[in-house]
Amino acid sequence: MNSNIDTKKTSSMEAISDIGVSRERNEDSILYMELELKLKNNRASKMVIMLVCDGMGGLSDGNWASSYCCNRIEETVKKQEFDTVNGLIRAVETEIYIINNDIVKRNRKASEETGKKVRTGTTMTLLMIHDGIGHLRHLGDTRLYEIIPTNSEDFDIDVQGNNVNIVSQDQSKVMREVRRGNMTYEQAMSSKE
Repeated sequence: MNSNIDTKKTSSMEAISDIGVSRERNEDSILYMELELKLKNNRASKMVIMLVCDGMGGLSDGNWASSYCCNRIEETVKKQEFDTVNGLIRAVETEIYIINNDIVKRNRKASEETGKKVRTGTTMTLLMIHDGIGHLRHLGDTRLYEIIPTNSEDFDIDVQGNNVNIVSQDQSKVMREVRRGNMTYEQAMSSKE
């Protein structure tokens, strides 16, 4: 395994994070939670929360921003009781706005203290799955893929072809060019941008 790749594995999920070719440090953070929700009428319900945050390249302290986002979402989910799944989703959405405001305030304060423009930020792809329904919240140039296994050996090899679907659209320059028809997906995958 490449030393620049971090892996987190549970019985039902594996996340692989790669530093890439031009970064000095990995600014990715990952959150995975399996929840047993106690809903109205004492009904128990399961939910899975998966969150990937990537500190924005070229900005200072992206690793702080990505880990801050994951930690705050985890705290929000753990500290509150929810009567409904929608209540949990609304609380997480509200927390995303609070996190963004916190990062903006931190940037402003650091800029004032140093006399230099300080900027940091993070991308975010959040998937909450409940009763077979996925609730996606997405910001930035990360992507969510659906991999449809065609046989039990699919995950022992590189997965390519018709069994991979892009669920979210990132806001990167390269993917904008793909959506405009100026670049193929294959060209985007090998782009240096």
